Amino acid sequence: MTRSTRRAFLGGASAAIGSTAFTRPHHAIAAATAQTTRAAAERLFGESPRYNLHAASTSPVRIDRIDVLRHEGHTFVRTMSSDGASGVCLTNERDYLVPLMKDRLIPFFVGKDARDLEALVDLVHRRHESNYKLAGLAFFNPLGWIEISVLDLLGRIAGKSIAALLGGVRRREISVYLSSTQRTITPEREAERFTRRMAETGARAVKFKVGGRMSRNADETPGRTERIVPYLRKTLGDDVTLYVDANGSYDAE
Repeated sequence: MTRSTRRAFLGGASAAIGSTAFTRPHHAIAAATAQTTRAAAERLFGESPRYNLHAASTSPVRIDRIDVLRHEGHTFVRTMSSDGASGVCLTNERDYLVPLMKDRLIPFFVGKDARDLEALVDLVHRRHESNYKLAGLAFFNPLGWIEISVLDLLGRIAGKSIAALLGGVRRREISVYLSSTQRTITPEREAERFTRRMAETGARAVKFKVGGRMSRNADETPGRTERIVPYLRKTLGDDVTLYVDANGSYDAE
């Protein structure tokens, strides 16, 4: 994810059972601590951080530990400050990425000032232990879990929502689309499901699968894509937005 994409995304927009703490001795990260200031961000990227997270607290908010908490089948990341404040993020289903977070990310954040989050997120990828060689969900999912938990921590300290920390609430409602994750479903059945769910939710856009998923131009079943796209357009109507998800099925040609 590029820096500009992260900024565009951010600009637009408590559990304590079974705790497993992942920490490293502070001396292991002491050498990197000096590079986490806002001044360092200016030197590295030629610009000031966009978000004034220092407004959350007049004094440093040192990250004391980052825990992984599991409760009733859900996994949380909790960031604790040295003065006992905490922030939490609910992860997605990719628990298999926790070891990467433990080894490559958490040690970097422990001991740092949470208010320098924007610089820290860039530094941990670009400058820390060749993490720039990692990409995609495997790296940015765990990084996002930590980032959100730190933002939650700062919001609790400041008594503000994360949206307020990032510049204020832009809107109270957003448009959504219904998403289907099945490739084996027939066009007729897909249309039935979408029609029912649109009536229940008021959504006016849908996304469905085409192609065969990383299939080198092969369809899931012969002719399915050619049938489902016009069928859903005819069945759902011209005022419904259709999105399709090919999951890497096709080459450029």
